[in-house]
Amino acid sequence: MNGWTVHELVVKGQLVGKLYQAGSEFHTEPLVKPMGLGWRLVRNKIRDYVQEHGFATTRVEKGDVESRAFQERVGFTYAWSDDRFEYFILARTPGTKRSKGCPQQYHS
Repeated sequence: MNGWTVHELVVKGQLVGKLYQAGSEFHTEPLVKPMGLGWRLVRNKIRDYVQEHGFATTRVEKGDVESRAFQERVGFTYAWSDDRFEYFILARTPGTKRSKGCPQQYHS
């Protein structure tokens, strides 16, 4: 993925997935089946970005129930959709203070 930063997600010395980042947009790629990529691991990797910049975003293809559920467990909230994707925003991760400058409607 040209232009994306790749963060390796490692559990007990094993590479279990990758987290791709371009600006505020994040996407996950599990490498272990069944989904060995824990939502807490992903959320912890995104937490610092959210605290510094106020939010993170992601998207999933419409109808991808498993990916949508995973993103919601991470803490992303549905924001809008188009004809192909559902878009999500993460404005605050559990255990963190509300970010300055982030719209109130995105805080749980």
